[in-house]
Amino acid sequence: MTVTLVTRTRLYIKLVIMKTIKLLTLLIAAFLIVGCQTVEKLIDNGDYDQVIALAHKKLNGKKNKKEKYVKALERAFAKSKTHAYS
Repeated sequence: MTVTLVTRTRLYIKLVIMKTIKLLTLLIAAFLIVGCQTVEKLIDNGDYDQVIALAHKKLNGKKNKKEKYVKALERAFAKSKTHAYS
């Protein structure tokens, strides 16, 4: 009888651990999806200063520049100038 109680306890602990891992995985995934700022979203929202800062941060000191950030920096700078003079 004590063997079944120990076995049940171990199964319960494994179940709790698995549920906790699933919950943490879902929370991390949701945080990454919601929390990540893409340069495209920022440009669409008109946050040109943030685009410039983010692109500068991603490109600063790197030998191989990602084309995505270079183009975003160029677009944000151009739009920022046109909005400043409008």
